[in-house]
Amino acid sequence: PKTTEEPKCEVRPLGDRVVVEIKLPGVKREEDIRIDELEKSVEVKAMVKDKAYFKILTKPAQYRLSGKKFSNGKLFLEFY
Repeated sequence: PKTTEEPKCEVRPLGDRVVVEIKLPGVKREEDIRIDELEKSVEVKAMVKDKAYFKILTKPAQYRLSGKKFSNGKLFLEFY
């Protein structure tokens, strides 16, 4: 990729869950996104043409990635 960019992200608490919305403009398919859950963080990588997106999310120890959804250039991650 020619450029690497940190995508814009929004964190919203919903009761006992946390939802993170990551904007990935230009990304069309969920297959172009890689999500790696590590002990204390989650890494999100996505590719579109000559651009790469890369984001590291720090997570509290008690939370685990419990769901993901990709729609209209936005990735939603749910932690529980």
